[in-house]
Amino acid sequence: LVDEGGGSTARGLAGSMAVVLAAALRRRTRRAVLLVVAHLDEAEEAIDELADLAVPARLFPAREVLPGESTTSRELLSSRLTLARDLRLGADPGIEVAPIAALMQGVPTPTRLARMLRTIRPGDRVDPAELAAWLAAAGYRRATAVESPGEFAVRGGILDVFPPGGLTPFRLDLFGDSVERLFEVDVATQASDRRLDRVEVVGASLESIAGDEAAVLLPEVMHEGSVAMLVELTELVGQGGGYY
Repeated sequence: LVDEGGGSTARGLAGSMAVVLAAALRRRTRRAVLLVVAHLDEAEEAIDELADLAVPARLFPAREVLPGESTTSRELLSSRLTLARDLRLGADPGIEVAPIAALMQGVPTPTRLARMLRTIRPGDRVDPAELAAWLAAAGYRRATAVESPGEFAVRGGILDVFPPGGLTPFRLDLFGDSVERLFEVDVATQASDRRLDRVEVVGASLESIAGDEAAVLLPEVMHEGSVAMLVELTELVGQGGGYY
């Protein structure tokens, strides 16, 4: 039925069987699969189990805030925005794993998202003062040297950025307003490390997204023909109702 665009129900699943079934759906249909679970810890466990099965998977985390609140983890925000952007660009996520609350929290419209995420490559033209102001407005802290996530530093024609979300700090080697080279930064020595062909940085003010982030829900930007798998429907309804 799923192959024909219909639905199906599986009963008696226990333990990791739901994850195994999601992996089987992915391998059989070659479609993107949205695996919806009730709780965040279940989503994280599913990601680990899918890794053990060598199935590509990405977590779409909840912002872990109540409706109307603006404080959230920049790491979670980075993960949410990056997945939404990649889906819009046609990337195949394999299996997207999401707790129900994450799907009830919106993602930015394409225009808004373009202002929140920047991709920089060698040869691009970048105004160092404008980029520094953009980072500061987004909540990054200016420092003499980047040592912690969420910091940036400017020294002459060099601009270092330490993104959140477990990403590696990077260095823009500028000649005027042209990006000559991109490098990873060794935080311990502050030296340039491996060369990069592109970097991505999230520059979204956490407060600024509180009102308008919910313009679009993730399923609206998923691939046409994606398969949605809802695990423990009664518990999903209960958790979704509680969040609502």
